[in-house]
Amino acid sequence: MKIDRLYTENGAEEMNASTGQDVTTYHVSLPANKIELWARIESDRMTQPVLREFFIERDVIMEERRQRIESDPRASWPNSFFAAAFHAHPYGRPIMGWPSDMRFLTMEDTENFFRKTHAPTSTVYHLGR
Repeated sequence: MKIDRLYTENGAEEMNASTGQDVTTYHVSLPANKIELWARIESDRMTQPVLREFFIERDVIMEERRQRIESDPRASWPNSFFAAAFHAHPYGRPIMGWPSDMRFLTMEDTENFFRKTHAPTSTVYHLGR
């Protein structure tokens, strides 16, 4: 991936991402003199997303859900609990989504969601460790 290569060529370490109910986190450690590079890369990522290999990635996430959540009773019960407790609230939906919804997810749905929720103006960055 081009972004990974740009980061790596500029001394990046510890690249990772995670998603929670209210936040998506992209983590990268860069040398202090690379803050401008970071701002340019992430601004471009948010304003001009390229959803390469959409269906492959969707299938990977569906398989990850099956392995981590559906096959482990200790991991699956919170989804049922939150669905009941937050019946009319977005917290009632699992972070990874319901399998029935994931099967019908389209690239257009994903692009619309991304444009609505990921913007440079809603970005927070943390300097230091």
